Amino acid sequence: MTQRPRRNASTSSPTSTPSPTPRGPLAFDPRIMFTLRASPPRLPIAWRAALCMFVLAAAGWLAADISAGLMATIGAFTSLYAIDRPYANRARVLAAIALALAMAVSLGVEAQHVAYAAVPLVVCLAMAATWMCRVLDIGPPGAYMFSLACAVSTAMPVGHASALRPGLYVLVGGALSWLVHMTGALFVRRAPERAAVAAAARAVAHFVDHAGTVDEDATRNQAALALHQAWTILITWQPASAPKDRALARLRTLTQTLHRVFAERVASRANTASETAALAAQARSIEAQANAAARDTSNATPADIAQTAPLPIGRLPTRHLIAEQMRLDAPLIQTLLRVGAGVAIAGSLSMAFGFEKPYWAMAAAVLVLHQGLNLARTLERSVARTVGTFVGIGAAGVLLAAQPGGLWLAIALAGLQFVVEMLVTRNYAFAVVFITSLAMLIASGGHRVADITALLLARGIDTALGCAVGVAVSIAFDRYASEITLRERVAAALDATATVARHADTGSVSSVSALHARSMLQHRLVALSAAYDNAVHALARKARQAQRWHPVVVATERLAYRVLAMCWEIESSDTPGDAKPNETSDALPDDARHALANTLAGIAGATHAQQRFTPAAPLPEEFATEIRDLIDAQAAFAAAHRDTI
Repeated sequence: MTQRPRRNASTSSPTSTPSPTPRGPLAFDPRIMFTLRASPPRLPIAWRAALCMFVLAAAGWLAADISAGLMATIGAFTSLYAIDRPYANRARVLAAIALALAMAVSLGVEAQHVAYAAVPLVVCLAMAATWMCRVLDIGPPGAYMFSLACAVSTAMPVGHASALRPGLYVLVGGALSWLVHMTGALFVRRAPERAAVAAAARAVAHFVDHAGTVDEDATRNQAALALHQAWTILITWQPASAPKDRALARLRTLTQTLHRVFAERVASRANTASETAALAAQARSIEAQANAAARDTSNATPADIAQTAPLPIGRLPTRHLIAEQMRLDAPLIQTLLRVGAGVAIAGSLSMAFGFEKPYWAMAAAVLVLHQGLNLARTLERSVARTVGTFVGIGAAGVLLAAQPGGLWLAIALAGLQFVVEMLVTRNYAFAVVFITSLAMLIASGGHRVADITALLLARGIDTALGCAVGVAVSIAFDRYASEITLRERVAAALDATATVARHADTGSVSSVSALHARSMLQHRLVALSAAYDNAVHALARKARQAQRWHPVVVATERLAYRVLAMCWEIESSDTPGDAKPNETSDALPDDARHALANTLAGIAGATHAQQRFTPAAPLPEEFATEIRDLIDAQAAFAAAHRDTI
């Protein structure tokens, strides 16, 4: 029997890895306004949204009530949600979203009968929607559409009609979107799962291709996120019962194989160019296998199901995520406070200035704040929205002057919606040009606008006000709000790493508690990466402080991913049928695992105490490079800087 090659410690030191240049709030690159970014396929999303828009507007025309048809188009935005969810889970989520949009509209209409109720209502609804979308991982467009629906309905001309009627119209639009959204299940039931596995395979192959380069750490993090998303779709968003179809069981097996490829690259088992190329080819082959597996309509056998055991947890349970955010300096609470403050200020200023449609300002504030973007991206989003709106005003004026009616109005709305969905992930500023025209046509209610210039100018001014308030609120919170520090994030990641190492020390990496610990470690690594990214793109002083943490963050991530890779190696060696001929286990010997667990616990404790860690025993050979890099990075930081983040 031969031993597989041990780790080749050839990666660069964290202190030599380039870190991003700190960007202050005014470090805005105008070239992003004209750049088309790479994007996942958007054609299915675009045609679904356009079809719903066309059918609802055309139905209103045929029923001689175009205003009702345009109200119903608010429900058509249901089609923008849950695009990556499995169909069984998607059905429930879309139904809830359609109902929530209908309720938001009914509440907004009802608020018209209460003086000064519009702003408090939109503030509360925007905060509630932000909370629910973030906790339940609803995804884009997130809380924005719920806030927009409520804000628009506070000024919707409904006369003396019951508030339930507009809500019912929206619910009809949501029901149509649900039907259109679910048609894909009739063709390839496991298409969302296939797409997730294929995306993870591409990300892992990209990571393997960049082994030993300055992009290795970034591509590793991207691959880890893609794998985590794949497991969320394959595990968390599936029914609790065992899969009855072979396609899901096969996709899970392929993802396990893919994760082992990722772990092998993280552990640097591939030491030659040919071995690295073979790993990348294996990852790419899994994408092709996933495409074939998703079309298998046969039932799963007990052997198919047993082959996938044990399975990762995927996304942490919602109760854990909620508990983690229940502190004032947690990112979600900070986002909620920003949204509440931004909407309240934008709405109040708009009303104080006597603007005709204050809901546009409130909606713009929600748009730039609800995702919790860092300050640089908040500024980019705000500028793109404002510039795109003012450019789009010209096209909107032409459309309003042409006054398309009947079937032509339905065609115009569908065409605009199609273009928006094709552009929104590639260039937001370009998409906003068409969003403005779409919003103006819907706002016209299908009737002739008496003063087009005044309406368009109001749209531009309100949008600029809302975006400006959003940026101002972000700057204020960035400067004065209390946040979880990078030291706390590093310490939390090291705690989770030590916990996983203790499970490995006992030889149990597949128990329920061990799987939870591994999932928690991945979650903490994502939080650490996000916290560093937010800090390094904050105000200039804070960004410079964050950049000093770069070597520590990189070293922490490398060590943590090595420990996770070790768990996959142990799991693979313990799984019948996974061992390869003429190979022994790559798992560490028992004494090395014990030394690793004790060392990591010591490093985590020293980080909490803000002290330098000195190993009391020889370091495990397999992890010596990562541990020394982390100790040296922490020592260098302590010697050169005082932690003021």
